Amino acid sequence: MKRHVWIAGSLFTIMILSAASMVWAPPKGDVWLMKHTPLPSQRVGFATSAVNGKIYLIGGTVWDKWPRNGRVLSTVEEYDPVTNQWKRRANMRIGRTLLATSAVNGKIYASVGVFKRGGIEST
Repeated sequence: MKRHVWIAGSLFTIMILSAASMVWAPPKGDVWLMKHTPLPSQRVGFATSAVNGKIYLIGGTVWDKWPRNGRVLSTVEEYDPVTNQWKRRANMRIGRTLLATSAVNGKIYASVGVFKRGGIEST
């Protein structure tokens, strides 16, 4: 019993110390209320990365009819927050969804994910 009390007390102390070290900062102005150009395509399972002030939306799946007829995408789209515009960029060689991306030295690397499999079309 004493062990459970000690564990609970330790967890509570860690929780309080963690909360005390957090920085709370509300967004400035109406940053969260600004209207942006909507995504050029509706999809799920995509990844995002930022390079040189631009945000890249990569891969994902478009569902023509849930839960079947999903199309795995190889598309890459770039959002420029300065101009509030989307641009289509070069596709990945292989379509993938539920992927992970990382940006290193100005390049985006896509890893893992679900690749195009039998019957799933890549566009």
